[in-house]
Amino acid sequence: MTDNVLRPTPPRTKEIADILAVFEKAIKQLDIPYYVVSSVHRDIPLYGDESVHIYSNWPSGLLDHWAEKRGFSLDPIIQYARTAKRPYFWSEAVEDTSKHSAFLYSIAQSYGLKEGYVVPLHNEIGDLRGGVSIGGPVFPFSPDTIEPVDKLCQKLLEDLDVLVHKVSVPEPQLSKQEREVLQCAARGESIQDTSRILRISDSAVKDAQSRARKKLKARNTTHACVIATRINAI
Repeated sequence: MTDNVLRPTPPRTKEIADILAVFEKAIKQLDIPYYVVSSVHRDIPLYGDESVHIYSNWPSGLLDHWAEKRGFSLDPIIQYARTAKRPYFWSEAVEDTSKHSAFLYSIAQSYGLKEGYVVPLHNEIGDLRGGVSIGGPVFPFSPDTIEPVDKLCQKLLEDLDVLVHKVSVPEPQLSKQEREVLQCAARGESIQDTSRILRISDSAVKDAQSRARKKLKARNTTHACVIATRINAI
């Protein structure tokens, strides 16, 4: 069974293609041959949603191989990104891994991705929403010299974040009740408090929250409130 996180479905406008071309040229000048940048959508966490965006110049066949082996879910470098609070070298992520994770890393090595660096992105509630990973047979930068690479990766992510949002699907429309239950949740009201305020049953509150989470593709109600606030839905 393939891992749909890995299916490359990026909206590639000319602006996005131009930004990626500039980045690719810059890292090659730094003797870094490969990159992958994923889930630059500002709201959607990297958990398998069909809207995850992946841009890469990985060797031919590696993305498909990763999909087959559930790479982006089980790859130790990606696993490490879920809790990482700062950019990190690949070697930091593979010191203590499961047998299958080690196997995935060995596949990457066979394609020439042996050493590298990751700049992760997290949303407001701490979910991994993507980042950029760069590397190759060797990685020519140490912790003391990595700052220019950090800046290059951060600029790419910032630029793509704006452009991907521009070409993303239309923002979801919430019903009046869905907006009201999220407004209550955003104020810290409990299910019971919301039920009393809106004069509906507890189950109706839960159902409205569930519908709102689904429409907003949120991990939980708190995340739904964050997204709804950003798109001015509440």
